[in-house]
Amino acid sequence: MRSHIGRLIWVLLTNGAFLCLAALGYAHEVQLQQMLRPGQPLSLSHLLTIEPWGAIAVLALLVGIVLEAARRRPAAVVNCAYYVSALAAGIWGIWKDRNIVPSEHVTAGLVLYLVPVFIIALADIWLYRSELPGLSPASG
Repeated sequence: MRSHIGRLIWVLLTNGAFLCLAALGYAHEVQLQQMLRPGQPLSLSHLLTIEPWGAIAVLALLVGIVLEAARRRPAAVVNCAYYVSALAAGIWGIWKDRNIVPSEHVTAGLVLYLVPVFIIALADIWLYRSELPGLSPASG
C-alpha cells in the first residue's frame, strides 16, 4: 500500500509538472498565433492540428495518472514508455539540430530537458520494476 501511495505521489508530481509545461506551451502558442493573425479566431482543434504529438503526450500523461490512481497494471508500461520515448525523442531532436542551433541551446536542452527526463525515466523503471515484464525477479 505504501509503495502505491509513493508511486502515485511521484506520478502526480512528474506527470503533473509535464502537463503544466504543456499547458504553458499551448498558452504561449495561442499568444503567438494571436500576434501573427490578430483577426483569426483560434480553436483547440487548430492548436491540436499544429502539434499533434503534443496532444498525444498530454493524453499519455493523463492516462498514466488515471491508471496509477486506479492501481492498474498498465500504469507501469504507460508511465515508463512515455519518459523513455520522451528521452529518445529529445536525444534525436538535439542530435538532429546540433549544427543548426547555437551551442548554448544544445547545452540548455541537455541540462534542462534530457537530464531531468533521464532521471525520471530511471526512477519510473525502478519504481515499477516488479510490474514491468522482464524486470521482475524470476519466481521459482
